Amino acid sequence: MANIDYSIKFTDEVYATKDDVANALQTTLIDDTWDKTLSYRLPHRILLPLRNLGKAPFRVTLNKAMLGRINECDLKLQEVKKAFLSYNGDQFNTNRLIKTEYSNIIRIMCQKYGIDYDEELLDDIYSKNYEALSKEELLIAHYIDALREMEEHFADPINEDLITRLYSILSASLDAFILYRQVEYQQPANTFYAKEYQTAPVNLIETMMENLFDFVNNSAQSVIVKFAAVYYSIKLIKPFEKYHDELAMLLAKMVLAHGDRYNRLDNIAMYLPLEEILVNYNKRYDKVLGSIQKENDITYIVFDFLEYFKNASNYIIDSVVNFGNKVMKEEVRRDDEVLKEEKKEIEEEKVSEQKEIEVEQISIFDHDNQTVEEIKEEKPVVVEIKKEEPPVVIETKKEEIPTIREEVSKEKEIKIAKPIDKIQPVMNEREATKYEKYLLESDPRLKKGQAHFYARHCTVGMYYTIKQYKRMVGCVYETARTSMEDLVTFGYYKKEQIKNKFVYTPVVK
Repeated sequence: MANIDYSIKFTDEVYATKDDVANALQTTLIDDTWDKTLSYRLPHRILLPLRNLGKAPFRVTLNKAMLGRINECDLKLQEVKKAFLSYNGDQFNTNRLIKTEYSNIIRIMCQKYGIDYDEELLDDIYSKNYEALSKEELLIAHYIDALREMEEHFADPINEDLITRLYSILSASLDAFILYRQVEYQQPANTFYAKEYQTAPVNLIETMMENLFDFVNNSAQSVIVKFAAVYYSIKLIKPFEKYHDELAMLLAKMVLAHGDRYNRLDNIAMYLPLEEILVNYNKRYDKVLGSIQKENDITYIVFDFLEYFKNASNYIIDSVVNFGNKVMKEEVRRDDEVLKEEKKEIEEEKVSEQKEIEVEQISIFDHDNQTVEEIKEEKPVVVEIKKEEPPVVIETKKEEIPTIREEVSKEKEIKIAKPIDKIQPVMNEREATKYEKYLLESDPRLKKGQAHFYARHCTVGMYYTIKQYKRMVGCVYETARTSMEDLVTFGYYKKEQIKNKFVYTPVVK
């Protein structure tokens, strides 16, 4: 124990607060150890152009050990971006992958608000079906809306307009411009360091936010340091009356999207499940808050966040790989099912064609319910009858055979002509996309896959199959069958049986 250099241990191995050191050594007599620890950190401290409530600059300790950890984290983020960019799935499966990442974030946010997560909630949030959502579920939905807004506009500048827009989405406000908080926060009665723990007064909010935006946009610090500084600053300043945690995470993720000279995640930053910080870090945050305020050292929170970055990065990388493998297995299974169905259909068509030939032969030659073989056997008798009564036998056969054939031919012509007369011009892809959007907005019962398929298979007089739905949407047979049955229930298709299979034809509306 005497050989341990605690100043190195409590800085390089873990960036400990004074309370952490006391707990680790199980004694409160740590003044000498703590002074040595602060002396060890001093040469590596860097002042930041970010200021606290008393306008003193914050600082960060960037010794060799800390820089090594930050560099490792930067490399992990680069791996995340590379994993996403290397995924070469089509647009449909890429959208499925993104939905998978958002579903994980929704699951984490459900933990924060004590809500049970299920697939129905995911579908309601992702499809913006908010009518049945509770107050807490609606807040999660608005949080996802804000993330998707940043996903689409990840290059927007990080400024007052951005944070105001994010707050308006979280609060579902229609105001064109929302002012910063106008109400002072009351200091908790049990606070020992009132000056350190005080939330920004109303008259300092605008100045401190301008200072924060200037730091984010102009500092050369690592994106990891900026992320931690933004998260801490928003929770300290509390620029609006509520949603401090959500705004802190949203703005910090936008910092990741913009990146630094080494890293820029763009829209991929929104998929990282860093919301774990909102769920699991609150207790630790309360413990380090006093140390940050008294020492103006944000290294505590920077160090703590490195583990969250590592876990979130590993999750995304594994998620992309696993999703790619899942899609490949689905495609192989789908191809096998298609081959089996095609073979089955070919066999059924052969059997059906043979039956049709037999039925047609019988309908033509067997008007007395006789088989073809019986007719063949009776030919000698017919010849003899011809000799005895030639006029009667010859007239009967000449009249009956052509008449029946003409009726069969006319019936075929009618069956073929009807659907052809109904066919309408097919929409091009642009028109189909617009129609798909219209369907989703006009009928909330429809799922995206159903609207996508129907918009491209809605020609009256045509017949579509479950196999076509499977191929276009990229789902398993049972999902395709259920989706088509729903479209029948909703009144989009009529289900008919032709030979040994079911087909679906659009209903005229």
